[in-house]
Amino acid sequence: MTEAMLRLFDEVILLEHRLVQVVESIHGRGGLAASGRAVLTYLRANGPTTVPDIARDRLVTRQHIQTIVDGLVARELVATTPNPAHRRSVLIALTSAGASLIDTMHERERAVLGARFQESELAAAEITAAADLLRTIRHLVAMEDPS
Repeated sequence: MTEAMLRLFDEVILLEHRLVQVVESIHGRGGLAASGRAVLTYLRANGPTTVPDIARDRLVTRQHIQTIVDGLVARELVATTPNPAHRRSVLIALTSAGASLIDTMHERERAVLGARFQESELAAAEITAAADLLRTIRHLVAMEDPS
């Protein structure tokens, strides 16, 4: 089982690198980095939220997300709004420009990747099962202390 898991981990890492390349080729270099895309996608799916909540859900540090958010604020793709639940912690929300950008990015990705997947013999059920399996593995790995 250990060798199979290591092989799977290697494939996931290689896939992640390939997906970054594909996204860059779809949207062009110099555009929104993968990390910015991830934050906009998160906000599109979850609505306004705090930097610590995004970091916790994305399994990265608060400082990492804050750096990304600062760049997105500078580009006016997200804005800070008062947080009614906490006086010192603001909510991060998509601006109309940010919502438009991430929707356009997702449309382009669906068109390009949809065509590639349609040409393959993969069925939607297989893709869904693979996503479910990866989510389960992510949760199992998160339960362990790697140190």
